[in-house]
This record gives sequence, C-alpha cells and structure tokens, in this order.
Amino acid sequence: MGVIDDVNHGRPPRNWSLFVTSHRLIVATVGKAGLGAAFEFGGILMAKSRAKRRTEKLRETPPDDVLIAHRKNYEIPYSQVKRAEMDDPSVVVSGTLDVTAITDTYKFILTNKESYQEHADILKSGLGEKLTFR
Repeated sequence: MGVIDDVNHGRPPRNWSLFVTSHRLIVATVGKAGLGAAFEFGGILMAKSRAKRRTEKLRETPPDDVLIAHRKNYEIPYSQVKRAEMDDPSVVVSGTLDVTAITDTYKFILTNKESYQEHADILKSGLGEKLTFR
C-alpha cells in the first residue's frame, strides 16, 4: 500500500520506515539516528542518505522479507490495533503517530513535515477507522 520514511522511534532513536500493507504495519529499521549516527557514519546527513537508500531497497522487497531483513524489524497486525492517533506537525515540532495495540503502545516521530498529508492517506488506507487525527 505504501511506505512512510524518515521516522524516528525507540531509545536510542533509530531511523525507521513504516511499511503499510493490507493487514499489518511493518516497522523496519533503516539506520541509526542522533549522535550515534553523527560519530559512526560521519554525519547525520550521511545517515539520512543511507536510510533513504535502505528504504528504497526494501520497497522492492516482499513484506515478509522486509520483516526478516533485520532482527529489530517487527510487525503490528491491524487486528491487534485498538486505535492510532496522528498529530499534525507544527512549524517547530514534527508530527507523531501513536499506535495503541492490545499488548503495547508505540510512538513514532514523523520527521518529514512536507509529506504529512501523504502519510496520513497511506496510514488511513491501512488502519481505516482506527486512525484519528488530533
């Protein structure tokens, strides 16, 4: 259905991409973020570039293969999602996506403000009425 890139998630933060399929959300790590990326990869811009290339490579991969491409990748089946809330980004703050599942809660920071509406449409196509906007 679609891919949302430039997502930060977890501690320490990593660059992730969200793969929205017909019956699940696949959360795939595509690189390190923050100071770890600055020191290990020679700069945050280079880390972002690598994350983009990794996402593009995963776009061409079947969803099951995306899931097993890295040990930190995981899925959130829509059948387990109680609700998902998406915040509109402001001038200063990035948008967020909070997903509440039966067993856990996930918080994603959507750093690409210019693609907010496109990302909202992609998520709506997968999550349907479970997705609300704040």
